[in-house]
Amino acid sequence: MPPPDPQLPLTLRARCLALPPLVLLVINVLGFQLAWIACVTLRAPGLLVALPVLAWFVWLAPRPTRAVGLLMVCTLIGLLCDGLLLGSGLLRMVGLPTCGDGLLPGWLHVACSAPAPPWRTGILLAPAWMAVLWPLLGTTLNHSMAWLQGRWLLAAVAGGIGGLASYEAGVRLGAVEMVDVAACRWLLGLGWALLMPALLVLARRWR
Repeated sequence: MPPPDPQLPLTLRARCLALPPLVLLVINVLGFQLAWIACVTLRAPGLLVALPVLAWFVWLAPRPTRAVGLLMVCTLIGLLCDGLLLGSGLLRMVGLPTCGDGLLPGWLHVACSAPAPPWRTGILLAPAWMAVLWPLLGTTLNHSMAWLQGRWLLAAVAGGIGGLASYEAGVRLGAVEMVDVAACRWLLGLGWALLMPALLVLARRWR
């Protein structure tokens, strides 16, 4: 592809892509952090911050279709992981109505404030503000967290610590509650130690 004519005006997207890499990196980190805080503290209204961050990521992506695919895969993984945590009763939402019969009784239920009964097995459907945290994480995998690519042991340590810390922060901010604190911490720490390298591999394939 020939270089762009310097006399032609740059489009807004081209101007954004021409920003120094450090500036784009800072924007990526700040966008993720602001959207995460907005969703965890404000719940549903936080989507007004999260969705523009996701749109910005797709807009600047060199391959928008692949970017959308990565975000969708991260969302599905998140719904499964959080759904299993909520469904097991180890984690529960704060400030939501009590459980009803669910979408598919015995398997798929809407997340609620009451812990899952011991006889219930299946998946609780996390609310939108919680589900969107996963594609937000996906926006960082090939950007602010790209330095972890190939450093799988470091990625596992960072995932175990950072993943657990994010849920602990959610507890402190009053968004979720750990019903069995010890079991939940062990599960989150080990789970994220395995999940983070896997997400990085996935992101590398979806560049």
